[in-house]
Amino acid sequence: MKRRFSWLLAILLILPAMISTPAQGQKSIDKIDFPPLRDFDLPPVHKARMDNGIRIRLIKEPDVPIVSLYALFQGGEGYEKVGKNLGVSSVTAQMLRIGGTRETAPEELDRLLDSQGISISFSSQRDYFLVHMTCLKEKFGKAVELMSEMLTDPAFDEDKLTEVKTQLRSSLARRNDEPAPINSREFDRILYGEDHPFGAVMNYEALKRLNRETVAENYRRFFAPGNMLTGVIGPLELMEVTRVLEGFLGNWEHQSDLPQYTRTPDHDPGFKMGFAQKDNLNQSYLSIGHLGIQGKLEAPEKARIKVFNAIFSGGFAGRLMNRVRTKMGLTYGIGGGIMTPRRGRGKTYISTFTKSESTIQAIDAILEEIRKIQKEEVTIEELNLAKDYFRNSYVFEFSTPAQILLKQLTNEFYGVEADYDARLLRAVEEVTVSDVHRIAKEYLNPEEMVIFVLGNRELIKGDFNKYGKTREIGITIPAPEPEEKIPPSTPKALEKGRRVVEKSLQGPYSGYRKLKTLQREMTMNMDMQGRKMTMEVTSRIIYPDKFYSEMTVMGMKMERVINGDRGVMRRMGQESPLPEDQVQGAGFGSTYDMMHNPRQYRYQYLETKTVDGEEYHVLYVTSTEGDDWKKLYVHTGTGFFEIEEQTGPQGLIRNVSSDFRMVEGIPFSFRQETWTGEKKINEVTVKSTTVNPEIDPDLFKLE
Repeated sequence: MKRRFSWLLAILLILPAMISTPAQGQKSIDKIDFPPLRDFDLPPVHKARMDNGIRIRLIKEPDVPIVSLYALFQGGEGYEKVGKNLGVSSVTAQMLRIGGTRETAPEELDRLLDSQGISISFSSQRDYFLVHMTCLKEKFGKAVELMSEMLTDPAFDEDKLTEVKTQLRSSLARRNDEPAPINSREFDRILYGEDHPFGAVMNYEALKRLNRETVAENYRRFFAPGNMLTGVIGPLELMEVTRVLEGFLGNWEHQSDLPQYTRTPDHDPGFKMGFAQKDNLNQSYLSIGHLGIQGKLEAPEKARIKVFNAIFSGGFAGRLMNRVRTKMGLTYGIGGGIMTPRRGRGKTYISTFTKSESTIQAIDAILEEIRKIQKEEVTIEELNLAKDYFRNSYVFEFSTPAQILLKQLTNEFYGVEADYDARLLRAVEEVTVSDVHRIAKEYLNPEEMVIFVLGNRELIKGDFNKYGKTREIGITIPAPEPEEKIPPSTPKALEKGRRVVEKSLQGPYSGYRKLKTLQREMTMNMDMQGRKMTMEVTSRIIYPDKFYSEMTVMGMKMERVINGDRGVMRRMGQESPLPEDQVQGAGFGSTYDMMHNPRQYRYQYLETKTVDGEEYHVLYVTSTEGDDWKKLYVHTGTGFFEIEEQTGPQGLIRNVSSDFRMVEGIPFSFRQETWTGEKKINEVTVKSTTVNPEIDPDLFKLE
């Protein structure tokens, strides 16, 4: 029965909220006297220790046939060194899962796990690596065998590492797509500084430094039996768990080499107001705050901070939500507070979003509420409501046996007493109005707070300079260096390249002069992280700057619309702006654009090259007005533009066109393949091409 106490408590806490107007003769809900909450009554944790230092913790759960295992290894992002191995923790975790072992190839390992119904994952946190394994009870031995092989004898397969780095390149190129993550990333960079792993931003140079040896070195430093804290929950006895773990991990004798956790000294960004421009936004995303608490707190002080957070920034009853959302109607959500990390240094901050025109109004309201809670004590009603809020939400952190086990493991990992959570809950009851007032004055420092806004300055009303020194923050993603060195251009090479392209434009592609609209129906087969996907695509173009595509995959429809300098993606009833580079670069290098905007291009002749038995003129195509570039292969016989190479999110991208057919006197490719390295990532088969059809202009309307 002890195991189920948290479920019962959760139900009892929810029931009052489900009761509305009392029936005739019944007491009103606020007249009912509820008994005080019971102390935490958690299931016992059984402990063992192996000779090589592995610590084992078990919570017996006889009613389910599933076994869950968690293993914590000290390590993670807090130990990374900027300029040396930034990002290595996440890559190490991914490679331990997908990189195979010296005995078992990655694909065979995946097959074994799937066939046995076993799930094993690796992840990297700020302070530790986490391994999570689940299986049926009868598969526990096999699951531990596979997990131990991954832990003790990883292969870090080079092809899989390339795959991981390719995904990281893609995420780097797309990191400015969504505004909320930009705001969080740049605010952390301001607070912690670019030389701290919590403030540093991953870039192509750092990604290039990550290689197999970097990952292997990071693995050897942290993954060792003496650094392993293991918890198991399921229908097993401690002796059985220990026997299985000793059978597969008992001979593991590697020693860890733990570096010092990164210190977080005070950091002065040198300004009070930071702003980053993003043209396609009609809302501002803003954060206000400063560096905060260093290290873990005793339960009474943490309880006071928890109550303060509930009053100031917690839930719909919090002061900030009541002021900025309910009364002023400036946002849908606002949050933050005084963060209390158990290791390292946290931050004290408030974040929200609002329409561009009300940016200054929202900032002023937040700052006013900070001054107000420091100046005046909160009310007894606020205090009691905050305590209820904390109690009612905190219980759900213990609603499942797995949550209880992981909570116990992390407490032990951080050196926190086993009864810490029970003491914290009791300490909440002792918090007073004066305690909250002290917390507000001691931990909130308005004069040290930095404001950061991501938005469109043209739409924001008001003067940022009234807050203090202002600095514009650049969020442009520096392009990666080309993977090959292009020789310096010469007048002779530029003239020869121009003649080659002009010959094709005046010859086989001359019909592009009369091209007004275009419609194509096609099937696209894609390889996305090892998964094969088929997509039906219809594209419609009104030249020169209106593009519409409709894609259907697994029954889901997606639309991509570009109209001039604006673009959106629509899916599942939601609409989001396209990244600026996808809109601005939509026309560069297309045959139509080269035909109609010749002054915007330079063509540098590189060489004549034979590819798959065919001979090509190879040219370096660059923009005279920007940094756009591509390498173009022009068939020496037909003059067709058959191969293009560009640096994209996944590295060097190679597009190969074939099966050319004449439609209304214009050659169109009916088959295209896209390659990165030796891997084909998509293949397009064109089913129909229609030149100059009537196209509904309403397709391109943007709100």
